[in-house]
Amino acid sequence: MTLSHFSREPLLPNLRHWSWDAPRGHGDIVGAMVFLHDTVTSINITLGHNTTFDSVFAFLCNLPERVPLLEDLSVHYNDREWPEWRLEVTMNTLSEVFHTLPHLRKVSLPFFMDTPLFIYHMGCIPTLRQLTISCAEKLIGHFVDDDAEEAPVVDEDPLFLSVTHVELQSTMTSCLRFLHRISSQQLESLHLTALHLRSPTQLSNCVEIVAENAPTLRSFCLHYTPAPHDLHFDNSWFPIELLMRCHGLEELSIIHPRPMPFTDEEIMRAAQAWPKIKQLRLNPRPSRSIAESRLTLQTIINVARYCTHLHTLRVFVDTRTIPAPTHSSEGIKVLDFGMSNRSYTQQLATFIANVCPEASVTGGETWKEVDVILSVNKATRLEDKKKIDALQAEVERLKAMLGGVAVK
Repeated sequence: MTLSHFSREPLLPNLRHWSWDAPRGHGDIVGAMVFLHDTVTSINITLGHNTTFDSVFAFLCNLPERVPLLEDLSVHYNDREWPEWRLEVTMNTLSEVFHTLPHLRKVSLPFFMDTPLFIYHMGCIPTLRQLTISCAEKLIGHFVDDDAEEAPVVDEDPLFLSVTHVELQSTMTSCLRFLHRISSQQLESLHLTALHLRSPTQLSNCVEIVAENAPTLRSFCLHYTPAPHDLHFDNSWFPIELLMRCHGLEELSIIHPRPMPFTDEEIMRAAQAWPKIKQLRLNPRPSRSIAESRLTLQTIINVARYCTHLHTLRVFVDTRTIPAPTHSSEGIKVLDFGMSNRSYTQQLATFIANVCPEASVTGGETWKEVDVILSVNKATRLEDKKKIDALQAEVERLKAMLGGVAVK
């Protein structure tokens, strides 16, 4: 048994945080519960393959009585193989416990079921703010019903009314079931990892639901990781215009196996709708880049013009044509490029230096060369500035001396 540094004196009445890591042997989490105090508000446990079903079941059933003030429940799993114990019964038991923990604010689970009952019990937690749930691909078909419809349930009670941060990892069908039930008007952060799609329209459906129901969204990350059997959905995309409704976006990250089909003009219109954007990641590393990017270096000029708070830009671009710089941004500090066509290194470095003079550049070998040139240029500019500042200081000193002589 391994207890966190918070649990060195577990019997003290001011104990707030408690953690337990499953040992390599047959760990008894129930025995470790003697260290729990009713003032504990945060529990972090790591289960293992040898953690028995009976001990997990007993632990969960005892939570309401032992830790009635619990606010943060984080469950992890430290084994590559999934447990032999009855996971479905465990998750049903956990969902029954939710309504008996009235102060619960954060829930993190390494596996879950997307059944209506489980979603309902979790969504009814009145104080829930942060939700992190994941489902490994090998569990799909056992605890995630990817063949059921994801259409919204009509005339059901609104759920997840107070949630502000959500992270979901599952099939897109499963993610859509959750999104249909999230009624919060306070959602600020939504990170979705879709393991695969059932149809080529699911990405559009997802983004449309998000754009319509999350007016306060500040961070949106959508990662699509296809399963081997749905590679024919690799070209599935969504209109970027849908996200133009989210005017408060500060972070947008889109990861997809294929280059995005968006044009410079489409990204420019979107950039105009995101005046607060700070981090913009538009699929810089497509894994199956058989198609050329439709984005060019003009997109960098466009976002430099309209996104005045932008700090980080990651994008996959065609660099065959280098446009004349019309706008620059000293706020952009990080540029990360995938490149569908090679161009001249010195010309690229000159372009970047004019558009984003303070940025460092990462990417392939060409961009490494560009970054070296930019670093040398930046060092030269700093040295020149120091000399100019020194000369100006000397001029001011001489003026002061001459002024003193004139007075005499």
